[in-house]
Amino acid sequence: MSADKRAVLRREIERRRAAATTVRAIQARPPGTPPVLSLAQERLWVLDQMYPGQSTYNATLTLRLQGRLDTAALHRALDSVVARHEALRTVIRRQDDGTPAGSLLSADHGCRWEQVDLADRVDELSGRLHALAAQPFDLSRDVMLRASLFRLHDDTHVLIMVLHHIASDGWSRSALFDELAEVYNATVAGRTPRLPDLPVQYGDYAAWQRGLAERGHFDRLLDFWRQELSGADLILDLPTDRPRSDVPSFLGSRLSFTDSDLGEQLRLLGRSAAATPFMTYLALTATMLHALTGQTDFLLGCPSANRDRPETAALIGFFVDTIVVRVPLDGNPRFVDVLQRSREAVLRSLSNPVPFDRLVDAVRPKRIAGRNPLFQVNYRMQGAAPPPACGS
Repeated sequence: MSADKRAVLRREIERRRAAATTVRAIQARPPGTPPVLSLAQERLWVLDQMYPGQSTYNATLTLRLQGRLDTAALHRALDSVVARHEALRTVIRRQDDGTPAGSLLSADHGCRWEQVDLADRVDELSGRLHALAAQPFDLSRDVMLRASLFRLHDDTHVLIMVLHHIASDGWSRSALFDELAEVYNATVAGRTPRLPDLPVQYGDYAAWQRGLAERGHFDRLLDFWRQELSGADLILDLPTDRPRSDVPSFLGSRLSFTDSDLGEQLRLLGRSAAATPFMTYLALTATMLHALTGQTDFLLGCPSANRDRPETAALIGFFVDTIVVRVPLDGNPRFVDVLQRSREAVLRSLSNPVPFDRLVDAVRPKRIAGRNPLFQVNYRMQGAAPPPACGS
């Protein structure tokens, strides 16, 4: 190992040792203590106040259920999930000083539930699903999970579940499906559900996170980020067919492209460079954006699961955060060089995690109406397994 690499390794070891001294185990808060809001929840609440009545942060999960269905057992299973996970029962209200505060609804509050028989009106299903997905949540009073079950035939039902992002994320979806299937199947079979223990709740994690911030844990990491982002373009000038609005519309579209042979070639190329598929496609995305804009030093945002604590593995809650990645494209590099830079950039970013709002506060980018701070393109790679089915 070269002297430079040894120095980098030594600094990283010292950084992790210093960070470890400020990290303590997540502890359950005393019974009856109101839930604390995480930094991410507070940020999303502010957005909800700025753009009220929007469904932008609704997450919709729709399942077609085939076979005999015990609808009462399904309803009880959904109520059980709401009772187990405080994040789904936490409402957020504005205090007299304008700041948000969390309040916990009782465990027997239950999931908001409806059953509709559409056997003679199947053509209404699509419209009803769209309407339910677009219905906003009132963060000050609603349970953050609602469900509707549509009967199309004796052995065919469609279940739609809508959650608000302030109480869930992509990882939470797997936890929800797992619990829903286990409680439903246990209820039908007349046995006790086999569910993982929940030693803490989301509010306990939020209090732990804020404790880290108060003890200066993120301050050391922010020194790294100020240096990492220094000099980068904070505005990506993508070509558009009309002037960009200062007010976001939250509208978009999807463009699909499939080429399995090309995908396999990219994965093989990434493997040869010790790069994960995430790093490989990130390099491809950065190269494409360079071709569109001519810029060589811009930033990309990437969602991070932020579930490195074992206490949070089985929880439903808003843990996901955004990391910023800087992939330099100067010097007219070959793609294999861009791939190596992508790999190094991802490892640097993941090794220095800070809440995104703290990063923005530290860098203090110039705010421009209608543009997100630091980056304008969010890159993510989706690879979740299909959910289990509820059935007997």
